Amino acid sequence: MLVAMVVVSVTAQTTSARVFDLTFANIDLPLVVVVLTSLSGGPIVGLWAGALAGFLQDVMSGGLVGVSGLAKSLVGVTIGVLATRLMCTGRWYQLLLIVPATIMNVVLFVGVYRLIPFAAPAVDGVNVLQQAVFNVAAGFVAIGVSEQVPALWSRLRRRRIVLAIQRWRTN
Repeated sequence: MLVAMVVVSVTAQTTSARVFDLTFANIDLPLVVVVLTSLSGGPIVGLWAGALAGFLQDVMSGGLVGVSGLAKSLVGVTIGVLATRLMCTGRWYQLLLIVPATIMNVVLFVGVYRLIPFAAPAVDGVNVLQQAVFNVAAGFVAIGVSEQVPALWSRLRRRRIVLAIQRWRTN
């Protein structure tokens, strides 16, 4: 399930960036998935989710492979450790932790690019805060959808069972 969530988020991120002109909104969907999975699974799950999401994001976006994976892995481990220490179970606490995770991801990403003699991306504080706000909004939607999926799945299963029973009735 974790791999599917990461692959869907990276695919949605890169596809929407190529299809639509999203220069006004810099949303990092794989980071949101990494934060939410590390909150629910702990630091090791956050490490693997971050490594997979970052690697896939680097490969699909055409950037330097490994930088995003390193940044997202460290963010996943840090948020996972915080989640085990702080007992963050409420929705608002989970959404609140997306903001420092976004800032940490940007700082690590730009910091690694500054260490490598490669063109470092230009970062503005307003853009980082805007990305944090959009990531919180994406996290809010993701948490809402993930809470509704089990109920929807059980309704679909019940409907399928009822249809199967009605199909075999002879009277």
